[in-house]
Amino acid sequence: GTQAWEDEGLGETGQIYVVGEDALMRSQSRELLEDADTYRETLRRIGLSSQTVDLVYNLNTSVLLQPADTEAVQAAMAGHSDTQIIQDYQGKQVLSAYAPLRLEGLRWAILAEMDKAEALGPITMMQIYMSTAGVIIVLAVALLSGLVAQTFVGPVRRLIEASNRLKAGETVDEIFLEGSDEFGQLGSSFKELAHTLGSRGELVEQKSLENETLLKNILPASVILRFRQGEEPIVDTVQQATVLSARILGLINTSESIAVALSALVSEFDQVAKQADLEPQVTSDETYLAVCGLSNVHFDHQERGLRMAQQMLGIVQGVNDRHQVNLSLQIGVHSGSFMAGVVGSDPFVYKLWGETIQIAAQLPEQAAPDQIVVTQPIYERLKDHHCLLSHGSITAEGVETLPTWHLVAEKAPVGSSV
Repeated sequence: GTQAWEDEGLGETGQIYVVGEDALMRSQSRELLEDADTYRETLRRIGLSSQTVDLVYNLNTSVLLQPADTEAVQAAMAGHSDTQIIQDYQGKQVLSAYAPLRLEGLRWAILAEMDKAEALGPITMMQIYMSTAGVIIVLAVALLSGLVAQTFVGPVRRLIEASNRLKAGETVDEIFLEGSDEFGQLGSSFKELAHTLGSRGELVEQKSLENETLLKNILPASVILRFRQGEEPIVDTVQQATVLSARILGLINTSESIAVALSALVSEFDQVAKQADLEPQVTSDETYLAVCGLSNVHFDHQERGLRMAQQMLGIVQGVNDRHQVNLSLQIGVHSGSFMAGVVGSDPFVYKLWGETIQIAAQLPEQAAPDQIVVTQPIYERLKDHHCLLSHGSITAEGVETLPTWHLVAEKAPVGSSV
């Protein structure tokens, strides 16, 4: 038949049809009425049996023959009404408006559908028009902005150049932004900021150098980089090292001359320690502690430690003569393994601990003033090169008693390298 679908607002592809509870159409398909041959091929393509296809074609009707078990039909049969993009009974994408059709004794669904492309065509065209208009507007605004921006390009470029120079660490003395307008005020503010940043940069650099010096005084060189990188925890096992522990006697006097002499004494100790590659450790009492083998491995660490002990005795004599004081040293030298690491956080400290450190810390108590006492590991390694006499023994907490020896005085020139 001839149906006025387009006059009724259904366009070129729209149709309204009814589906029964058995999911078979109860009305004619528009495709069948408009082009039966094409419709017949469509039915074969979607897998309808040849017998059914022939019936539809021969009887020229889709009623009770065309299955329409689509998502929209199922939703309508369940009592729902909605509008969605779905696949229709021919497998096409359509915009489908569906609802249940309640009649006496019947449970049907009514659907109005149109191909997606045709249904959304006006929206698509509107999007194209709006996109085109948007591009035109953007181009117009960009062109206008470019013309207006020419007024500001010069001052902005000068500011950018000055900023880059400032970022590179150069001094920015002149910024040619004259006038009383906003750019002139910005130039003045930028110049003040540049001078302020320059002053603060110098202060930051100075503080950085101070922090670097402080770190070097607290941490071994091998630990500083790990500390900066945030490694946590920092704990190492030192397998073989020599620990020199010296107790400074004569500090009871609190005169200024004693303070000056002590500063000179420790400074010279640090110098010979650096020459011998021993690393001084911070202590909280009158003990001077230095370790050979903490950061760098030395096969002669025992010899280096003992030689430094000899040099320290020479240094204290020189300080006494120059500053008219009476300081002396009790020195112990021991070697072995121990643990070392950064402990605490605010503030943090670098600590050494273990049996070796415990013995080395107690060893000076066994020495007479200006005497060097060593333990068996030192004696066994150096007995053929130094005159070492039996001295006694030392017992640390939880450690077996260790024999000790003292060094018979040898001439060791002050400042001689190990």
